[in-house]
Amino acid sequence: LNSPTPVEIILAQGNKADALPLAARAAVDRLLELFDQGFQPHEAAILCRSTSSFAYYEDALDQAGVPFLTLAGRGFFHRPEIRDLTTVLRAAADPQDDIALVGALRSPGLGLSDIALYHLAVARDARTREARRSGQPQTITLWDVVQTPPDDFPQAERDLLLRARDLLQRLHHQAGRTTVAQLLKTYLDETGYLAILAAAGQTRAMRNVSKLLTDVAQIRLVSMDDFQTWIESAHQVDVREGEAPVVAEGAVQIMSVHRAKGLEFPIVILGDIAYQGKTQGPSLLLHPPHLVWKISKDKPILYQWLSQEQQAQELAESKRLFYVAATRAQEHLILNGHINSRGKNNGWLQWLHLALPELLLASDASSRACAPGILCHILDETWTPSRTYQPPKASPEPVPFQPAMLQSFQPDQESLDQDMQREDMVPEQRVWRVVPPAHRKTLWAPAWVVGKLVHRAIELHRFPDAPGFDAWLDAAARSLGLSHPQQIRNARRRVAIMLSRLQASPLWQTILTSDQYLHEVPYAYQDPTTGQIARGTIDLLFRQGTTWTLVDFKTDRVQDRAHMETLLREKGYDQQLARYVAALQQIPGITPRALLCFLDVDHQMQIWEAPSSL
Repeated sequence: LNSPTPVEIILAQGNKADALPLAARAAVDRLLELFDQGFQPHEAAILCRSTSSFAYYEDALDQAGVPFLTLAGRGFFHRPEIRDLTTVLRAAADPQDDIALVGALRSPGLGLSDIALYHLAVARDARTREARRSGQPQTITLWDVVQTPPDDFPQAERDLLLRARDLLQRLHHQAGRTTVAQLLKTYLDETGYLAILAAAGQTRAMRNVSKLLTDVAQIRLVSMDDFQTWIESAHQVDVREGEAPVVAEGAVQIMSVHRAKGLEFPIVILGDIAYQGKTQGPSLLLHPPHLVWKISKDKPILYQWLSQEQQAQELAESKRLFYVAATRAQEHLILNGHINSRGKNNGWLQWLHLALPELLLASDASSRACAPGILCHILDETWTPSRTYQPPKASPEPVPFQPAMLQSFQPDQESLDQDMQREDMVPEQRVWRVVPPAHRKTLWAPAWVVGKLVHRAIELHRFPDAPGFDAWLDAAARSLGLSHPQQIRNARRRVAIMLSRLQASPLWQTILTSDQYLHEVPYAYQDPTTGQIARGTIDLLFRQGTTWTLVDFKTDRVQDRAHMETLLREKGYDQQLARYVAALQQIPGITPRALLCFLDVDHQMQIWEAPSSL
């Protein structure tokens, strides 16, 4: 401590939880005085032995409006408000992600209680058991329950749930069609999220939300997968920003002592110098060639000796680390922390006061020279900060991007066919929803998986008599999430039966000999009567001469012809064909025939042709 570098010790009296925030704020006030003397924020560093101490200094810098940059530790994307918003965006991208959905519903913006979430989980489990008893292979998700809440759902929160459901549906409809920034802006506007934070006095959180919106607006991502990749990459970056800094140019750096090795700064604050770390002695001591294990409260002589040796080594290492930290300062060194008013202190302060006994003499707030060239400040709970950072005036710059200028996205109303509705409103089911419960005896493949496999095989002209069909089908089934061998065999058998029926039918032979045929034909057109945009995909379209025929394949399990006629109306298959015909009629000179091909009607294939007046 006989260094020519000016040294100050700033301590606050009391326990750590109450005193360290005060001490940290006082250290920041001293920084502000040094800034008045010509120093810049980027010339100062705060070094701590543990990253757990960072938060005290981050809060103090934030309260004073000083920009800061924290290296290592948790960061911007771990802040509660940022986790809330990224979770909501995950739920908007995939409402059937139960974990993301629970996080979104529980967030301040949507505000459901734990009791409400419990009722949703109970209802989901009850509906899943009922579905299994009725022979349905799929698992009911939490989103299914949210869409149709149970009758016994708490009435006080029903309106909140319905509001959350409608908002998430709108966000999901927009996801992938507009930028993530617009999606986020819609959520903030609809929920009044910033107003909620303002009412709670969370100004820091409000700035962080604005920073997130600005960041995602600047990267202009539309794909939610790309956004998730961006978030994961940001999590892996070792340097984290002091969330939403007040100014962008220059920042105080916060880092661990170990990370500061080899670096030097004009101003260094050693933070939380009373940090103790582990306080409980180990049960196992290793001191080659000795290995001693304490198995009772009694301490053997060898254990006591080794324990003293270890404590001596730790003290030597602590002093060495203090020397490394203190010598990072070029012009000013500030030691900061809390001091126990009863004289019991820990960490660097425990042995530091032996060299500076003046530290412990005063019981009230004071400032005095406790050694030549060293000024000591002892604070009590009456001390209050009086300064905030005033950044130097800079030359005018271009007006930065303003998130508030974004307009909420209002998509056009659309009319979608069944397949497009499934893709747009309910994302493709994940592997964990397809893996069968261990207690189920009959392992049937889900109907939606079988349907996808059949359509994919028809598109690729893969039939059971083709070489390698079984291997291809097994791989395709696994790509859709099937994992149990019995489920894969079940899917293979059901798909093979339906494909064999189609391959042997006159319809397929007509398709193969036609002048032209096309698979998975997308369409989109605006209905002149309603103004809605109709979108979808036609399974197959073929031409014989000038006559076009469209075919839509169905894999529903149908009992008989009468049941098939009922399904046409109940599931809207006839209206679906009408949209296909209307789409093709947008092309001059084309009025196609329309066929529905059911592949499993009482173990047969049946064709329904739409009337020309459809």
